[in-house]
Amino acid sequence: MPDDPAHIVDLLDDLLDFFGPGGEQWRRCAYEDEEGNRCLAGAVQLIGDSRNSRDSGMTDYLSAAIWPRRSREWCYDRVGFFNDHCKGFGRIRAVILKARKLAQADAAPPKRPACRSAASHCADTRRSGCTTALIRIEA
Repeated sequence: MPDDPAHIVDLLDDLLDFFGPGGEQWRRCAYEDEEGNRCLAGAVQLIGDSRNSRDSGMTDYLSAAIWPRRSREWCYDRVGFFNDHCKGFGRIRAVILKARKLAQADAAPPKRPACRSAASHCADTRRSGCTTALIRIEA
């Protein structure tokens, strides 16, 4: 079952931390090497397993960031192909940051509509439960 999007933001932060600021632990054409460096799919599995969040939904956000017009179905073969054809870590980092932004948008609380005007504030408060406070600033 997918986790709360706020938790997924934390997982994506862990994914960025794993790779390092310049992608020092990112690898192409290898799920995992002898030094523990990984491709995107391998790092996702490692983070999911280490945080007990394998079915968190993190892969849904990454898939949406990689293929915005496709379904969010995570396929290791497709992700491996994507990973191995990236010219550098910059593209991987951009995808993780885009996935993070998507999760943050889903985690953000819905915005309440603002009151229409100061004159109607009192009436709006009684009718709609608006909690906006009017503050008068003296010059």
